[in-house]
Amino acid sequence: GGTSRANTLLEEFIAKKIRHYDKLRNDPGLDCSSHLSPYLHFGQVSPLAVALRITAERSVPAAARQAFLEELIVRRELAMNFVFYNERYDEYESLPDWAGKTLASHAKDRRAYLYDPGQLERAETHDPYWNAAQKEMVLTGRMHNYMRMYWGKKILEWTRSPAAAFDIALRLNDKYELDGRDPNSYEGVAWAIAGKSDRPWLERPIFGTIRYMSYASTSRKFDSKAYIRQIDEIEKRGKRR
Repeated sequence: GGTSRANTLLEEFIAKKIRHYDKLRNDPGLDCSSHLSPYLHFGQVSPLAVALRITAERSVPAAARQAFLEELIVRRELAMNFVFYNERYDEYESLPDWAGKTLASHAKDRRAYLYDPGQLERAETHDPYWNAAQKEMVLTGRMHNYMRMYWGKKILEWTRSPAAAFDIALRLNDKYELDGRDPNSYEGVAWAIAGKSDRPWLERPIFGTIRYMSYASTSRKFDSKAYIRQIDEIEKRGKRR
């Protein structure tokens, strides 16, 4: 841990990953992430220092550099502002009015699956993709950013109410994520569960006009089985120890 490890990860990211960041960052089966989030959270590396180092590396394609800096600076600052200006940032009531209304209108919709908090924490659902994401978080203290969105939306779909989904997602995130208890966490959960920083989409059961994600659509974009195999291998290594 610490600053030296953060700087090592930054240099590895520049040398091996960032060139394709704009195209491959959302594929959970590929390791294109910087892994710097926990170090930023604990103040062991400065976002300014990271931004300056990335900007100075002229061999990095402009599209890749811009994609990374947009997340590091713009999205991070939006999360900071959300927490600073909204006293209820860690509560369901912090959500946008349109999101609260659409979720309330579908709160009593029938759920095909219902799981209690313990089942979710133990990754005991019917969805192997979601289970892999939950296991990744518990076993490693991190979860791929794209999977965090899918993970949160399925909690909304499988719990008794949107408010309960928000509370469960935030509790699990803050308990297991190394970068939990952070403005980005609160913004991320609010985005996944209830459209914070997003817009209304096509209306459907349970979600209303909140953006929807499914196993089928996600699997068509990426090799979901490759991601599941990676997490299974991490779990097996942990058991062998």
